[in-house]
Amino acid sequence: MPSIDVVQLVHGTVERNRGIPAVLDAYSEFLDSPIGPLELKNLTDVFDRIQDNLSQRFPEIAAKRAGTVARNDIASFLSAANGDPDRLKQLLRNELLSYKATMVASIAERFSRMSSEERRAIDATLRLIYRSPFEILFRADQGKPLSSSGRDFERFFASVKSQSPTIRELRYENLIVEKAIFNKLILKAENRNYFIWIPSFFSKEGASSLIQKLGLSNEHITLTRIRELASQSKINQLDGFLRTLTDNLGVLGRNEHVPEEFSDLVQKVGDYQIIPPIDLDDVFFFRQEESEKRETERLVEEERLVREEESRREEQSKKTEQYKQKFRPVVQQQRQLQQEVQQPSGMDAVLLGKQLDFDQLVSAINRRVPEKDLPSQVRQVGDYFLQLPDFRKNIAIVGASGSGRSTTLRRLVDGLATKLGPRKIVIIDQKGEHRGLAWKYGWRVYSFAGDSQAQEFQVSFFPTSDDVEVKASIGADLIQEWFNQGQVNCTDQQRERIASIIRGVRSPTIGSIADLMVAEPELVGLAQKLKKGLVSRSTVSRIFSETSAARALDQSTIFDISGRGLRDPTTKEERQVISSILLRELALNSQVRDSIIVVEDALDRFKSESLKTKTKGFVQNLISNGNSVVATSRSTVRDFLPENLVQILHRLSGEKVIADELAAFDSDVPSSAVQRVVSFLPRGYVITSKYASSAKSAAVRVEPLAFS
Repeated sequence: MPSIDVVQLVHGTVERNRGIPAVLDAYSEFLDSPIGPLELKNLTDVFDRIQDNLSQRFPEIAAKRAGTVARNDIASFLSAANGDPDRLKQLLRNELLSYKATMVASIAERFSRMSSEERRAIDATLRLIYRSPFEILFRADQGKPLSSSGRDFERFFASVKSQSPTIRELRYENLIVEKAIFNKLILKAENRNYFIWIPSFFSKEGASSLIQKLGLSNEHITLTRIRELASQSKINQLDGFLRTLTDNLGVLGRNEHVPEEFSDLVQKVGDYQIIPPIDLDDVFFFRQEESEKRETERLVEEERLVREEESRREEQSKKTEQYKQKFRPVVQQQRQLQQEVQQPSGMDAVLLGKQLDFDQLVSAINRRVPEKDLPSQVRQVGDYFLQLPDFRKNIAIVGASGSGRSTTLRRLVDGLATKLGPRKIVIIDQKGEHRGLAWKYGWRVYSFAGDSQAQEFQVSFFPTSDDVEVKASIGADLIQEWFNQGQVNCTDQQRERIASIIRGVRSPTIGSIADLMVAEPELVGLAQKLKKGLVSRSTVSRIFSETSAARALDQSTIFDISGRGLRDPTTKEERQVISSILLRELALNSQVRDSIIVVEDALDRFKSESLKTKTKGFVQNLISNGNSVVATSRSTVRDFLPENLVQILHRLSGEKVIADELAAFDSDVPSSAVQRVVSFLPRGYVITSKYASSAKSAAVRVEPLAFS
C-alpha cells in the first residue's frame, strides 16, 4: 500500500475547511497544545479539552461538529506523519497562516457584542501579547482558578485591570476564553494534571489586526509628554526608566521609583504601578523613532568618515604626484597610446573603471583571498568603457546595501554628463549624495529646504487632476504604500475604503483624509497611525502641498528628497511615496523628452501592488517619450525596464535575490561562475551583462569619483 503524502493530506484537508472558522480554530488549538509522549497516549483527553474550549466560543452544534471533524482529521494527520507531533504542528502552522485573515475577522466579530469595559480588557490583553518579547503561558493545578498560577499571572493581569477595574478576576477568565484570546488546555504529568493557559495561535499571529479592528482611541498624552521632555533635552536622564518600563511591559513594583515627570500617568493596581498598555505603545513608538534617528546619525557619521578617508587619499595622491612630476611627459605619452588602443571607436562610451581578468577574479574569490590582496592576485586587463550607442540604453545597477551602488552611479552619471550635448539628466536623489555633480556641471537642484545651491520645492500628495477617480486611486495607493513601508499593514480592502473617502472630498489633504478615516471603524487604527507618523510631523508641510507647482526642467536637474536642511530628514516611507509622485510628474511633463532619468533605490521597494503597477506605467511612459532610465536597486527591476538593458551587478545577498537576478542575467560567462562570486564581490567590484554583440560580460573595479 503506497504511503500517504502528509504534506498534501494536511493541505487538502485544511483547504476543504477554509470557510469554517470553528474547524480552523480546532486545528489551531491542537497546534497550541503541548503534545508529548504522555499526551499521545491520552489523545482522547486532548480532544475533549479542545471540544470544551470550542463550546465556549461557538454555538453548540457548530462546536460539536468542528470538534468531531478536527478529531478525525488530526488522527489521520498523525498516522501519515508516523506519530510525529512536532512535524505535524509545523505543517499545520504553515497551512493555517494562509487563513489568518479569515480567523481574525471571525474573532473580531465577537468583539461587536462586548461592553466598552470588556473591549478595554481585550484591547489591553492583545497589546500585551503583541508587545511581549517572550512566550506567555500560565499554569495552574487542576480544579484551582487561574489566579493561583503565580506572580507572572498577577503582573500580566495587573495591566488589564488598570483598563477594566470593575471586572472581577473570575470574569477575566471567562471573558478571555469566550472571546478566543486564550486557550485553556490540559497537560498530563505522571502524577497530576495542570491547566495551561496560552494565547491562541490566531490571536498571537493576528494581534496587530485585531487591535486595529477594536479601534480604541488614544489621546497620546504620554507621547506628547516624552516629546516635550526630549525637546528640553531632559529625555537622556529618563532613558533608564523608559527602558525598564518597556522591558517590563509597563508594570513596575510598588516601591520602584517613578520619575516626577511620569507620576501622574502611572496607575496603582494592587502591588504594582502601571502605565496601561495603550499608553505604553506611545513609549514604544517614541523609542522606535529614537532608534531610527540614531541610525540616521550613524549613517551620517559613516558618510563623514568616508569623506575624510577620500580626502586623506586625495592628499596622499597629490604628494605622490609631486614625486612623479619629472616623469609626467613619459606617463602622458604612455596613457595616450593606451587610450588609442583601448577606447572604443566613436564617442558613445563612458569610462567605468579597470577591467579585470574574469577567471583570475573567480579563482581568487573561491580561494577567499582578502580584499586588500586582490590587486596583486587579479590582473587588470585595461580601462573598461561602457558602450552606449546614442546613450539610449536603460541601465540597472543592482547590489546589496553597502556594495557600492551609489559609487557606480556617480561614476556613470559623471561620464554621461561630459558627452550628452543637449540631452538632460534628471536624478531623484534619495539621500542627497549627488549634489557634487550639480556643483561640478552647474545643474539645477531642488530641495525641500532651499539653500545657497538648491531651490525650494514641494510635491502634491494628491494629483491635481480633474479626474476624481484618478485622484482617489493614486491618493489611496500612496497612503497604502506609506503604511506598508512601515510597521502597519493596510489591506487592499482598506485601500478601497480610503479611495472612497477621497472621492467625496473636493480638495483633499493628508490631514483632512486622516480626520475622515477616524469616523470609519475599520480605518480608525490606521488613521491614528497616519496622524502620529505623518500628519503631525513638523516638516510635512515643507514636503507636501495641496497643489503641484510647475518646475522648470529645461536643464539637467537633481531632486534632493533626503530632507537635507529640515529639522527632521525624510523617512524611508516618505521617500518611497515622493519617488512615485515625482515619476508621475516627470511622465506628464512635456519638457522631459530625450533625457536620462535616474531613479535611485525606489523601484524594488514597493509594498503596494496597485502603486507598483501604476509606477510601471509612469516609467513606460517616460521610455516611450524617448527617455532612458538608470535605476539602482537591491534586487531585480527588470519588470520595470524593457529587454536588452545594461545590467551592472554588485555583491548580492540572499538565495532568492541571487536566483531571481541570475535567472535572466545576460552573460557569456557561465552562470555557475557568476553565482560563485556574486555573494563575495568586494565593495566597488561589479560584473556587467552582455548587452550587445561587441559588449561581452566583464568584471570591473569601479573607480570612485572624487571632486576637487
